[in-house]
Amino acid sequence: MKKSILLSAVSLALSANALAESHYHPKQGEITVPLSVFSENQSTSYKDYAFSLPENIEFFDYPDTATFIDMNVLAFYTQELLDSLNGDVTEVYAFIDKSIEFNNRALELNGVGIRRNLAGIVKLPSDFDESAVHGENNESSDTGVSYIATYLSGTADSVLQRNALDERFGSYAASYYAVFTSPSPITRIGQAQLGRNVLYTSASPNNPALSLYTFAHEIGHNDGMEHDRSEREFSYSYHMSEYGIPAVCDSKGTIMTESVEFSGMPFYSDPNHSVTSSSDLCGVSDVADVARGYREGIESGFIERKSGIMTNYRVALPKNGFASLVMDSAVNEANGTINGTVVWDGLNTDQNAFVNVVISNYGDTSPNDFNTQDVLVEYTGQTTTSFSIQLNNDSDVENDESVYFKLHAANGVSIDSTQSSSTVIITSDEVANTGSVSFTTSAITDNEGDTVTLRLERTGGDSGELTVNLDMEFDSATQSDIEFDTTSVTFLDGETSKSVTIDLLSDSIEEDAETFTVTLSGDNVGSGNQVTVTITDTTESTTPPSPTTPPSNGDAGGESGGGSIHFGILGLALMAYLRRKK
Repeated sequence: MKKSILLSAVSLALSANALAESHYHPKQGEITVPLSVFSENQSTSYKDYAFSLPENIEFFDYPDTATFIDMNVLAFYTQELLDSLNGDVTEVYAFIDKSIEFNNRALELNGVGIRRNLAGIVKLPSDFDESAVHGENNESSDTGVSYIATYLSGTADSVLQRNALDERFGSYAASYYAVFTSPSPITRIGQAQLGRNVLYTSASPNNPALSLYTFAHEIGHNDGMEHDRSEREFSYSYHMSEYGIPAVCDSKGTIMTESVEFSGMPFYSDPNHSVTSSSDLCGVSDVADVARGYREGIESGFIERKSGIMTNYRVALPKNGFASLVMDSAVNEANGTINGTVVWDGLNTDQNAFVNVVISNYGDTSPNDFNTQDVLVEYTGQTTTSFSIQLNNDSDVENDESVYFKLHAANGVSIDSTQSSSTVIITSDEVANTGSVSFTTSAITDNEGDTVTLRLERTGGDSGELTVNLDMEFDSATQSDIEFDTTSVTFLDGETSKSVTIDLLSDSIEEDAETFTVTLSGDNVGSGNQVTVTITDTTESTTPPSPTTPPSNGDAGGESGGGSIHFGILGLALMAYLRRKK
């Protein structure tokens, strides 16, 4: 089996003179201005970008394509691109994936049976000089893509480059070599060899649709489409079709339009499409009809015969067998690597196959936790191929962190959907004195209608995060007596005190004091792990006092009469005594 040459062997030191002397014939196509039509209502994330169609276009209903010509793109990206996207490799892959998808959607809208696929995604080595692609002093028409073609092929001789690319990357069966770069500091945002197979497009993080459009534009140049036929006379050495130029449609240009004022339609020129409000056509028959040029190239066998500009076409690798992913389930950060294996099943020993392993979701981690975030794995005839992801062993005290990986961009093999991803737990090698958490008191009494504050203290250490759970147990109180929805408390690194509040709800029922208990649970709980709260009732009594029973008439008369009788006897005795004295 012919082995592909590792990209690290592709590096080539180029002098300023070599760059100045290298040039291509024919002239490169390029897009040189931002596309203002995409500047509104767009996501700032490639992952979140959603495709949409213009509302004022009546699309011709092409029949579904029964078979496709698959044309593979080997994608490269720069460290500068990764840096410009905050180190997020998932954004880089979304940029590449959606560029391919944007182009495929355009071809589908044009009724073209061509499908672009990824042959693989490769991060360029550090000796690739992105400033040679779109540096501030590189406004000339051939510097950017010329440097890329020279770097990838290993030769500045444009006549030898096509064969040199096949020698280095032929096992990928790629028809195109596309480099994805960071945002361009100059007016040129993309460039391609006309009628050849090398192109580049730069990122537009604040306007993703711009860079997706640019990719479709530049790969159109590779296929021999131009901004305008006046640029040069038609020749099958340079062009696929004599009507391979753009058109104006609803005051906007189709793909291949260079002018900022007219760009924006997400398809190639096609007079079968029209403007709903005016019935104007989105192409001119026999003049501006890129869609027809592609379709005729397929129907006539122009592409598959590899004639004219299609000498670049490489038949895509047939998919045979399955690839699955196995990775370390847990690894200590001090190890420095996450080890993994791609398992190949059902492949022939002499076939070519490739698949990327890449972070699909950072989970608890961040890009700063990794020195490498993806790897392109090649099948070498064995049933397994090992690889590693390099970790950044920092000095931070961290909790265990989960990160998620997936297989992506399979070429020559299918991905086993039952084992296409892996979760890895990274443990920190820094030992933290996290301390323990306790309540500051074991009992609190308060009235219903008030708010109780529970204070927690962290003692014995304050390094790293520490989380404890709050468990509620009701004694005589019930859930309806309180309002409390906190289930856990997290102390951040360096924090030593926290508090939570519980609302004691009042009611109109007279009742005895009621209690409930809050208990701390977790790995770092101290001895003061429980507090009992007593709720006292504040409801005033509504029971009326017992009435005094009035005396009956008989009782009152008897008492009064008795008193009067005693007084009468004394009076009579006194009167008798006075008479005797006389």
